[in-house]
Amino acid sequence: MKKSFGLFGSFALLLGSTISAFGSGPSGSKSLQTFSPASHSPLITQHVDESKLITLTGGTHPAANSKNDRGLVPDQLPMEHIYLQLKRSPAQQLALDQFVNSLHDRKSANFHKWVRPDELGNRFGIAQGDIDTVSNWLSNHGFTINHVFPNMVIDFSGNAGQVREAFHTEIHNLEVNGEKHIANMSDPKVPAAFAPAVVGFLFMNDFLPKPMNMPKKNDNVGGGYNLVTPSDLYTIYNFNPVYTAGHTGIGQTIAIMSQSDAYNATGSSSDWNVFRNTLGIPTSTYTHASFTTIHPAPSGGSACADPGVNGAEGEAAIDVEWSAAAAPNAAILMASCSNVFVAIQNYLTSGATLANIMSISYGSSEADLGSSGNSFINGLFQTAAGAGMSIFVSAGDSGADVADQNAGVDTSGINVSGISTTPYNVAVGGTDFGDNYAGTSSTYWNSTNNADYGSAKSYVPEIPWNDSCASVLIAQFFGGTSTTYGTSGFCNTTTGENNFGNNAGGSGGPSTVYSKPSWQSLVGVPADSVRDVPDVALFAANGTWGHYYVVCWSDTANGGDSCSGAPGTWAGFGGTSVAAPIWAGIQTLIDDASGKTWGNPDSEYYSIAKTEYGSSGSSTCNSTLGNGVSSSCVFYDVTQGDMDMRCTGTNNCYRPSGTYGVLSTSNSAYDPAYVTTTGYDFPTGIGTPNVANLVAKFAGTPATMTSPTNGSTLGGSTVTFSWTHTGTQYLLYLGTTARANNIDLIHAGTATSATVTNVPTAGATLYVTLFSLINGSWVAEAYTYKESGSPHAATMVTPTNGTTFTSASETFTWTPFTGATSYLLYVGTTAGNDNIDLVKTTATSATVTNLPTNGKPLYVKLYSYVSGAWVANSYTYTAASVAATITSPTNGSTLSGASVTFDWTNVGTNYLLYVGTSARSDNLDLVKTSATTATVTNVPTTGGTLYVTLFSFLNGAWVSNAYTYHESGGAAPVLEPVSHSDQ
Repeated sequence: MKKSFGLFGSFALLLGSTISAFGSGPSGSKSLQTFSPASHSPLITQHVDESKLITLTGGTHPAANSKNDRGLVPDQLPMEHIYLQLKRSPAQQLALDQFVNSLHDRKSANFHKWVRPDELGNRFGIAQGDIDTVSNWLSNHGFTINHVFPNMVIDFSGNAGQVREAFHTEIHNLEVNGEKHIANMSDPKVPAAFAPAVVGFLFMNDFLPKPMNMPKKNDNVGGGYNLVTPSDLYTIYNFNPVYTAGHTGIGQTIAIMSQSDAYNATGSSSDWNVFRNTLGIPTSTYTHASFTTIHPAPSGGSACADPGVNGAEGEAAIDVEWSAAAAPNAAILMASCSNVFVAIQNYLTSGATLANIMSISYGSSEADLGSSGNSFINGLFQTAAGAGMSIFVSAGDSGADVADQNAGVDTSGINVSGISTTPYNVAVGGTDFGDNYAGTSSTYWNSTNNADYGSAKSYVPEIPWNDSCASVLIAQFFGGTSTTYGTSGFCNTTTGENNFGNNAGGSGGPSTVYSKPSWQSLVGVPADSVRDVPDVALFAANGTWGHYYVVCWSDTANGGDSCSGAPGTWAGFGGTSVAAPIWAGIQTLIDDASGKTWGNPDSEYYSIAKTEYGSSGSSTCNSTLGNGVSSSCVFYDVTQGDMDMRCTGTNNCYRPSGTYGVLSTSNSAYDPAYVTTTGYDFPTGIGTPNVANLVAKFAGTPATMTSPTNGSTLGGSTVTFSWTHTGTQYLLYLGTTARANNIDLIHAGTATSATVTNVPTAGATLYVTLFSLINGSWVAEAYTYKESGSPHAATMVTPTNGTTFTSASETFTWTPFTGATSYLLYVGTTAGNDNIDLVKTTATSATVTNLPTNGKPLYVKLYSYVSGAWVANSYTYTAASVAATITSPTNGSTLSGASVTFDWTNVGTNYLLYVGTSARSDNLDLVKTSATTATVTNVPTTGGTLYVTLFSFLNGAWVSNAYTYHESGGAAPVLEPVSHSDQ
């Protein structure tokens, strides 16, 4: 296959400083509105002085050095579509981070209340004045403003001379490992006034992310292959029950981000259709399936140029075919631009209805991306997650040194892909099958294929994908030694060098950019305080142990193979770039089955694994058991093997002697990077999935009541309820209303039955709700039953309904009800009955001594407790008197001095007197007293109106009367009526 790989760099973004306010939310109803920057205070407040500059550090690609320098480019060289990333204030950034995190927190009121990207951008964006200031400055230096993205990115174009003049950096020609590139040779500079609002520049060079795939090897341990087809995938990872249940991805879309169009992409004989029709997933059966290629444009902007078919076309074939294999009825949408970052940016700001799921099979190390690239991707993914999108990214294909993919040997030390390490995406690692290592191939593979070219019998034990001589399993199997390093170690033998002299294998390791997310908690997770990848894994090998993925990629001129024969003659690949789109397909099935979008599902995955593995791992879900694993496993814990790679140099390379060492966390001791452990580990994350069980966890299938049946008439006050087992705990609510709020909660724990002894028999409907705890969430199933008796309630005798009380004490009496064991009497001044004491008694009368006498209705409810149910009757009564009344001075009086004594009638226990020159009575002292008189000494005498409000404290409530008086000076007042109101 023709390859055109490169690295991506020369940005100057600061981590966490960017947000994307792009596109529409995945839920279809969310569409992009016209972008309007938030109304925030401008960050650029100083005069723009070209003589006072700041350097945007981290904006130079590591390859832009004297060794690779081939001289200055011409000033006229076009520099198209450079991005200038703006930033928000630290307070805004913190608020954004907390908000997006709350959308994924089950305990938050914001849980899954996804926000349209444009709304998110408006809330946490940057002032229009800052955008205008920077845009005008660029224009003054001769640049053309192409577009302003809602995620605070200004797209502009110019030439190399203008870049040098404005940003004080030169663009040079480079030659890096035989490839020609251009890049800025020093960090850009801008006016210091921009410091609060400007992050840095993207695309001052032409280094690109790498496709994360590996073509199949032409030699393997047995000389033959059990290649992996969709049928094998379904058997090994238990997809089929999901399909049988009708969850195939109907109505779902998977967005594939690509740097190339797919070869032979249209028509009935396209590679995509041949793959499906040959391997048992034809569109004639899965009629909702489709494949479309777009070259996305941001809303109001221009589409990216069609990159055509280029060296990344094999990756395009992998992604569109295997995502469709996992979700055979989903729509596959490939967004294709010459730079995958532009594809992501334009698609997410396109204004179209966005897919729920995105798959990205490209990578570049955090070090090569720099703080710029890491932050740019972090901001894009953060806003996508806020809109409910799930993003799956390949972790890499060169062990713990992503920077040296395809180099054959690791020299850069331990590093991970910055596209995979954000807290807002799922990083996907790679495994291989361990049957050939264990000598059990016939146990797991049939000798002949089925009609869909599948031959797998069951789940197959897994090991990390590792083709390198540094693999202990390979060294043991082929070299009879566990020693991989040193002069006599396997990597320095003829067999090790000739057959396994490469650095191909699944990637993983600790981030150097991000702190550890709160959800990344599980047995085995390193206590390193940083984000670790991968999160999950899937088969991703390219044939060393006899297994690889079959792909229809018919461009024979550029590395593909004809798809006219059996799949064994087609192109084949491994790589986490195959595992990532399959995982995207798995999440598509989850969304289909659950009817929800999940944003970043990492917190859910880790929660499920934490339940399964506990504090010491799961002995029944250990992958080494192969077909002996428990049928209830959601994740298979890969615990055998390592992802170690051969290396040279002194950067994380243990090489005591010999040409090659092995990648190690220590240069002076063998501490391989990295080995599998119980639970989480760097080679395989939390493990690989049993898809049916994983989908069930998200779908939240509740337990089902087996007895009594729904609608049954219950025969007595004691009933045993039984249900199916689908959760880890259960809650049983019973009540006589649909809210199930008047019979105690029955907490049945982990049992699947509960006996209730106080079931009412009053003839009404009994409401039952059964909750199953599934993946940390209570999922409900509701039932109704008929009670066996006839309804009754005690009846009030005195006082009668509507009676007007004349005192604060009243005795209530009622008729007894046969079978009632107690009564509750609620009395209050509101229908909610919340401000007078509750009386509970076994008698048929009760005296209430604190009744209000303020002329308001009195609300009463009488409950009879019969066979475990409270049956209610309601009544209303009216009290006789009103609040305290001021007797002196009278309402409307003209006051003659600054000292006034107020007197009132005695109807309360305490009083508050407000006096003021406004109706709100908020500008003179408050007088609080238990007396019925008060003297106010600071009464104004300016001739205006004086407002007085007297509150009486009656039975726990403040009741008010309002009055107005006229002060003695000035013009006569115009009095307005003041209404009586309760406070």
